Amino acid sequence: LDFSDNPLVLDSPYTLECWIWQQELLDEWGGLVGGNDPENMYNSGRSPCLYVRRGGGIHGGFGTGRDWQSWDSEDHVLRDGRWEHVAYSFDGTNHRAFVNGVEVVAQEDTEAPVPHPVRWIGRVNSYFRGQIEEVRLWRSARGEEEIQASMQRGLTGDEEDLAALWNFESDFTENTALPLFDQAVFALHADRSGTLWMGTEAGVVTVDGDSPARPVESELPGPVRSIGESPDGTLWFGSEG
Repeated sequence: LDFSDNPLVLDSPYTLECWIWQQELLDEWGGLVGGNDPENMYNSGRSPCLYVRRGGGIHGGFGTGRDWQSWDSEDHVLRDGRWEHVAYSFDGTNHRAFVNGVEVVAQEDTEAPVPHPVRWIGRVNSYFRGQIEEVRLWRSARGEEEIQASMQRGLTGDEEDLAALWNFESDFTENTALPLFDQAVFALHADRSGTLWMGTEAGVVTVDGDSPARPVESELPGPVRSIGESPDGTLWFGSEG
């Protein structure tokens, strides 16, 4: 999902958080949320970013314009076949990362992020093969207790320091609510080309970032509650019908 039309620059402090689901833990990197300078595709031009990485870990950081300030969790902090909450915060002196509300990274850093906007969900310089839900960007460095208190709770968009919210029913960016889709979304998957696939009550809908959401012509009955992708790029859909 590309939201470059509503650019959002995050200076420190900030927090990135979302729920993710992976059918299996793959031996590859996958961008969850982030962005970069179109004229500088190297690490040094990236906005604050959050990834899954090889070994069942998570990775994040930001470019400074000169280099890439980053951190890595230990391996195996993620598990496949279940929804898990991941979050990354930076307060100007410390990177902290959390899985399911539990801190897995604490690393000092006194650099500052380059002022380039966050612009993608489901990709940065690599695509995430899985499902993403409830993406939240904050202008504060949220701690373990704050993340635990709110990660299972839906937000209204009026919360203090909330810069952006995507729950894939509507999106909110800096006090502006914009309709994204008018049906309940049960499953979400970004494929390797960047197309977003949504499972709904009526079937499957795609969004490619350049045109409105459109239904996929198929005999598959709804509701579609799961979407997966095999290593060869074949998509599969789970339906109750």
